[in-house]
Amino acid sequence: MIVGLALCIDYSVAKWETSAKQEYLERIRSVRKDTFIINSIQTKAGGANGGAHYIRGTGEPVAELPMGEEGILKLHVGPATSTTAGRRGAK
Repeated sequence: MIVGLALCIDYSVAKWETSAKQEYLERIRSVRKDTFIINSIQTKAGGANGGAHYIRGTGEPVAELPMGEEGILKLHVGPATSTTAGRRGAK
């Protein structure tokens, strides 16, 4: 089972990378479920900065589209042993 979280978090990219991301990894580790996080993006100053992350239930990041970058993060879900993720940038 993969848990999907659609969020609207407005951390700065720096705050996400230095502390908030680790908090999410710890929460995911505590529930032990593979998780796909999708954050919205807003154009207003101080708004959500986007980003998508696929994280194993162990808290291990597998793939991400970093906050502030445009692109697509694809996740293919098959049998438990064949989950794959890939990233394609918009540039």
